[in-house]
Amino acid sequence: MDEKNPVVIDALDKGDPECRMTARPYWQHTWECVPGWAKIALVSLVVLFVVHVGLGIRVWYGLQDPPEVVAIKGPERHIIIPATNRDFRNPLNWFDAVPIGLRGVSAKDVTAVRLDEHATDELVGHIAKHFPNVQLLFLSRGNITARGLLCLKSCPEIYSLDVSDTDVDDGLGELLPHLPKLTELFVMNTEVGDEFAEVAAQHRQLNYCPINGTNIMPEAVASWQKVRPRTRIQTDFDRVILRGAIRWSDGEISRRFRGPCEVGRFGPEQADGSGTWSRSMIMKLGGLRADHLRWPPQEFKNEPDGNYQIRLKLGEIDAEPADFVIKDGKLSLDRLEFRMPVTRAEAERLAALADAVK
Repeated sequence: MDEKNPVVIDALDKGDPECRMTARPYWQHTWECVPGWAKIALVSLVVLFVVHVGLGIRVWYGLQDPPEVVAIKGPERHIIIPATNRDFRNPLNWFDAVPIGLRGVSAKDVTAVRLDEHATDELVGHIAKHFPNVQLLFLSRGNITARGLLCLKSCPEIYSLDVSDTDVDDGLGELLPHLPKLTELFVMNTEVGDEFAEVAAQHRQLNYCPINGTNIMPEAVASWQKVRPRTRIQTDFDRVILRGAIRWSDGEISRRFRGPCEVGRFGPEQADGSGTWSRSMIMKLGGLRADHLRWPPQEFKNEPDGNYQIRLKLGEIDAEPADFVIKDGKLSLDRLEFRMPVTRAEAERLAALADAVK
């Protein structure tokens, strides 16, 4: 057989097995006929294609949420990783996606978590355990407590924390020394009081702390500003004349309720001793927030002197009415307490059952 003119196996006689064994396949013969430069170019293209496919798979795989993120993500729950906008439903820029995907997304990359009303002590514990580098945490309107927040001691990078419209109380002060970079703390409409203010005044980095709707008194704020004048403390002392709170049968105090409720204002009482009211106004709500138990001065500015009453109904359960007096345009007190005959958990359970029946 001539080496310069090799026999192609497809051209052999099928009855000559010896020649077929020594002949080369057609594809091999064709490849040998291709110029060297073309072979190099073709192999290079194939290698580049394989490399690009491999990189694409790696980037796609690296951009997938780690299990710690999957466990906490959900509708209206946003977990932010630097240079990505996936939580806000925006496409990733290719130049951002490639480096992130190549090294892989990690739970340690998470810098911000927004849970708001979905927040619970359990979810806060998950954040503290898996996201040690979180810097911004939004937990407003969530079902959280000061005790549940103490696990955030393991997250010293936090510089902005929002726990507004929750039942967080003075126990929050225990957390502050463990957040050395904290510059913004939102505690509006919470149960924090003068004890918390005393601790917050010792925090060197705290620059902004709105305390609208809390139990902090003007005297405590004055002391706070004297110790730490650089901290901007936002109050509502000049905008709220009357505040209310719920005291449950177990002694717990809160200003929130998950379920239908009614807030009614009655007065002034008729002077004839009949126990009837001159006027009444009832506001029906799908859920109670602290804002619903705060009344500005203009609410009572033009009210005549006499006895007044505010009633609160949570679900189908009535609280003890709260009475006060207006004389010469001034209220006899600045705080009301609505005593409930059941615990908060029981009231919310009954409200949920009633809603399910409907």
